[in-house]
Formats: sequence, structure tokens, C-alpha cells
Amino acid sequence: MKNIVWLKSAKLDLIEINAYYSKKASPKVAANLLKRIHSSALHLAEQPYMGVQTMDDDILEWHIPDLPYTLPYMINGDDIEILRVVHQSQNKPSKWEG
Repeated sequence: MKNIVWLKSAKLDLIEINAYYSKKASPKVAANLLKRIHSSALHLAEQPYMGVQTMDDDILEWHIPDLPYTLPYMINGDDIEILRVVHQSQNKPSKWEG
């Protein structure tokens, strides 16, 4: 089993998601959504290659089931590095890193 590491950019995305849903719906809804995102990422620790390969050979994308979010990530030794948490309606950058 690998370790899940949330990079700074992914942590900032989670903060923005929490703020948005806390305001739009409620803090409880936001907290439940963040729990679902975190729990989905744990599946990557068990099966790190279940994401979809991107054009960048080192980066995979995990489309969270039943949620409109994608987790781009890299496998780095014993770590799964979550690069971002992106809503699927957003335009994704040409490169996930940087």
C-alpha cells in the first residue's frame, strides 16, 4: 500500500472547495464532500495504477466515481502525490505540474 501525499496545490483546491460549498450549501455538505474526496483518494493507495494515463507519462488522472472531480496524481516511490483537485467542468491546464 502506498502513502497519499496532498501537494500544496491540491490542499489549496480543497480549501477552495470547502469555502465554496460551505457558502453555497452548508458547512456539513462541504465536510461530507471533502470526506468523499479523501476516501476516494485512499483507493489509489491500494491500486495506484487505476487512474487514466495522461499525455504526460508520469501523471495519471483519477475521475472520482459519482463526483464531478478529478485527481491528477503521480506515483513517486511509495507515495501517491495528488497534484490538484479539479472540478470536471473546469478547463484543465495543458500540464498538471507547475
